Amino acid sequence: MKRWIALLLVAAVSGCANAPNVDLSNVETTCGQRCAANYSECSSRFSLTPIYTQSACSNALQVCAQSCPARGASQVLSDPTLACYEAALADPALADLRRKLVLGLEHPTLDMQSNESVPDAADRAALRMYAGVRERCFDEGAAWRAQVVPYPYRGIGEQAKAVIDANLAALYRGAISFGEFNVRIEAVRLDGRRRNDEAREIARRETDAAKRQAALAALLATPMPPASPRPQPRPAPTSSTTDCQTFGTMTSCTTNTR
Repeated sequence: MKRWIALLLVAAVSGCANAPNVDLSNVETTCGQRCAANYSECSSRFSLTPIYTQSACSNALQVCAQSCPARGASQVLSDPTLACYEAALADPALADLRRKLVLGLEHPTLDMQSNESVPDAADRAALRMYAGVRERCFDEGAAWRAQVVPYPYRGIGEQAKAVIDANLAALYRGAISFGEFNVRIEAVRLDGRRRNDEAREIARRETDAAKRQAALAALLATPMPPASPRPQPRPAPTSSTTDCQTFGTMTSCTTNTR
């Protein structure tokens, strides 16, 4: 799907509303087609307030597009950084360090969290190697994350990496122990999961709000049916009687109406 398809949909809308700045060519095809169809249906309704309706439809399109996976994401289901870590951490040179630190996705044991020792010369050499592995593997997955992972989630991951790097430097210079490093890193991971959950909830609420706004705009744009004239009451039926009396040569008549 090309960018001009989304722009063509906007051209059909009457009024002075601007086209939405949404590029559906970068998202997964089926999801992008669904977003375009929803937008077309929303913006093609007759509207007495076309600018307001267009704005609501554009917001709904933008939220919908942000919820779609990137095009080609189905071909690569996970961050290449993870595969890089898995291969690099199998190096025997890091075996002793792995017994003291959580280097992968596992949780630290009680012994790891209570280890009060600081790195010696051999540990610092292994830490330098591990720091290089982290940078190389993180860079290896950067292009994939930029294409597939929405920015709020990328930002959370990048902030977590910066905190881990700072603690790794503190461990390397002996400012903290192995145990304190493990406790801090576990806290960083838990905070990252919490922030990811919050970001997903915010995205869900924004999607629901955009849908409600578009529905309200469509409702306001629907013309009211003309009012039917109120029927006039019919006059009640009447009846009359006439009574006449004759007195000699004179006749007197009286009419009574009911």
